Amino acid sequence: MKRIKNVFATLFIFIMACSVMIVPALAVTPPDYAHLEVGSATLPPSLEVGDEVRIPVSLAGLETDAYLSGFHINIGVINDYVEVTDIEFVDPIGTWSGGFNKADMTVDMMNPLFATNPETGILENGKLFDVVCTVIEEIPQGRAAGIQLSGISMSQTSSIFLNSTDGTRANLDTDAVVYPIGPDGEYTGGIFIPESAEFTVTVAATETKVEMDDTFDVTVTVNGDVFVGAEYSLSYESDKFELVSKPNDVIQSGDTFKHVYLNYNAPDGTVIATYTFKALAQETEVTGYFTLNEARVETALSSLEGNSEPCKVSDPAAVVIALKKGELTVSAEDVEKNYDGNAYGVTATANLPGAVVKYRDAEGAYTLDASPTYDEIGEYTVYFRATLKGYEPAYGSAKVIINEPQYVVETNEYVAGYSLVLVYTNSDKVTYSYDGNAMLDVSNAGYTKDGESYSYVYAWVVKGQGNADKIDYLTTGTPNKINYSCDVNASGSVDLRDVSAVVCVYNTDNNYMVASQMALVLRADVNHDKSVTMSDVSQILNDASYNA
Repeated sequence: MKRIKNVFATLFIFIMACSVMIVPALAVTPPDYAHLEVGSATLPPSLEVGDEVRIPVSLAGLETDAYLSGFHINIGVINDYVEVTDIEFVDPIGTWSGGFNKADMTVDMMNPLFATNPETGILENGKLFDVVCTVIEEIPQGRAAGIQLSGISMSQTSSIFLNSTDGTRANLDTDAVVYPIGPDGEYTGGIFIPESAEFTVTVAATETKVEMDDTFDVTVTVNGDVFVGAEYSLSYESDKFELVSKPNDVIQSGDTFKHVYLNYNAPDGTVIATYTFKALAQETEVTGYFTLNEARVETALSSLEGNSEPCKVSDPAAVVIALKKGELTVSAEDVEKNYDGNAYGVTATANLPGAVVKYRDAEGAYTLDASPTYDEIGEYTVYFRATLKGYEPAYGSAKVIINEPQYVVETNEYVAGYSLVLVYTNSDKVTYSYDGNAMLDVSNAGYTKDGESYSYVYAWVVKGQGNADKIDYLTTGTPNKINYSCDVNASGSVDLRDVSAVVCVYNTDNNYMVASQMALVLRADVNHDKSVTMSDVSQILNDASYNA
């Protein structure tokens, strides 16, 4: 701050010097006859109680044939902010008789030599004296102080008192004194403390809503009046924005900038700094802020030391970082399977690298890393979402369709009046029933359908023609698996009883053709030709174990 003040002070001295040269001596048109002029005091940058101020009083309006050899003036103050402490006369006035009577607050000056030689009196207009005042009370901004002249008389030649326009005698009242005029047109007594301009340093962004990687400018502007310098501190949110460029004379510390700007007579509304930022990717739509922490503005008349309070600053500039729409997508193919007891889900993928895909759980939240799976027959919808920083989430869905199991049905005449119903399938997760009876696993028989082998074959023998509509699938339970051999009755040995069992099936003995005997009935097809004939008996008779 001290370094900043020194810079301001140097510039201020130069500005004040320039200002003195360009301020006009009078703010009104003076009368065309002899009169006094009260000048504006030259004020220090900071006017404080106890300071001395000199207010010049000058003679003006003398005509070529007019002379001044003496004058009388009553001096007063226009308010209680100052008191008159002395009068400092200029040469040659200082050599005249008389002087300043502080008790009466009068000035009487006369040179007796001019009584006999009036033409040797003062011929030229110019300053007569300085009124030395002491500030006894702080002068508020926007208020005038100083002196007021009255009871004025000037002597030696009568022509000095004549109004040149009509030849009448000028009374030399207050109209014969010209005072400085303040900015609002009011007369002042030589001292006027102007109101400080009310400055506001404003921060603004060229865009109020951006997306990630968009760039925009942030400007700092001084509003209020003409100024010569400013300093401020500006902060931004570095987790939301990245600095691209800044003025060369800006000092950066972390996410805060400090800047001193100098420019003589910079107009109101001057942009004193322009920064460029880039929006960073965000998880959700957020608002970031650029905040002026403090600011000071200096003018040609402001006090460097006394103006210690920061001036007004604007509200922070808000910039919304929106998520990109429509650029992130997620999709999955429908999955369609025939029921096989296995569980199936979908696989969703996003179009942009780095995106995270989550699946919706039973409560409707996207928490699952893998797709829900389904193993029952039906149609299911799987919902999923892809997220990627800087983008709006993408949503999608796909179906899991599990159809009924696929199988092939075949019906053959097993024995006279009875049919062998066969179900062929490659699924190990499904078994079958016929008319409510669990069909038996006859895969070991090696049956094929139209020359094609299947992993699993189920069978049942029914009276009459088989009806495929009576076939149903089962997803639970373990089917009875038939092991084929010549031991048809499963007694543990091949003997006459096995031959008898096959003959009974062949002859459709009702004692055999019941559900409780179904395993034996099916094993009766010893040679696996899908029917029971005498050839099955012959194979048993030829079996080695039986012959033994």
